[in-house]
Amino acid sequence: MFENWDLDMIDKRGFALILFRVAMLKECMEKYDEHVAWIDTDVVVRKDLSEFLEIESNQLKILYRGDNKPDKVKINAGIFNIGSSEITYGFVCDWYERIKVNAKWGMGQLEMWKAYQDHKDKIELIKMDEKFNDLGGSDRPNAFSKYSAMWHCKKCHFNNDKFQGEFREYLKKGKEILYG
Repeated sequence: MFENWDLDMIDKRGFALILFRVAMLKECMEKYDEHVAWIDTDVVVRKDLSEFLEIESNQLKILYRGDNKPDKVKINAGIFNIGSSEITYGFVCDWYERIKVNAKWGMGQLEMWKAYQDHKDKIELIKMDEKFNDLGGSDRPNAFSKYSAMWHCKKCHFNNDKFQGEFREYLKKGKEILYG
């Protein structure tokens, strides 16, 4: 997939975290006739995701932050679900081509937003409920709500008491499963 790339000339963090993700998404869409959901590794899944996973072929379900936000943060690309169709595959291919040119840390969701803008007449943007992407933050009094299905913890929110309590509980359960 990346055999002709000069890895010394690219932002390795951007490449690893952004381009690789979009390449995997593209590959899944090529191999399977199913919707694809992406959930970052800094997410704790707390509740049933059935509602999050419901999607139609030409839809993109993602946290939309609003028209008043800058393009680079209008959406949060850490958790999303995308339907399966030639139209959505074309969107992902467009996003992939944009990322190949701009594989820098923080550019993934900006380039996704730009690609969506070029496809928005064919793809329905489903503004995902925040309970499926509850981002931490001291500026959000309801961050890490007990009602949320997924808590998305950015590095700067990792020491949040609510997040740590939940994280440690899942860590404990994981250790019990692995080691008995």
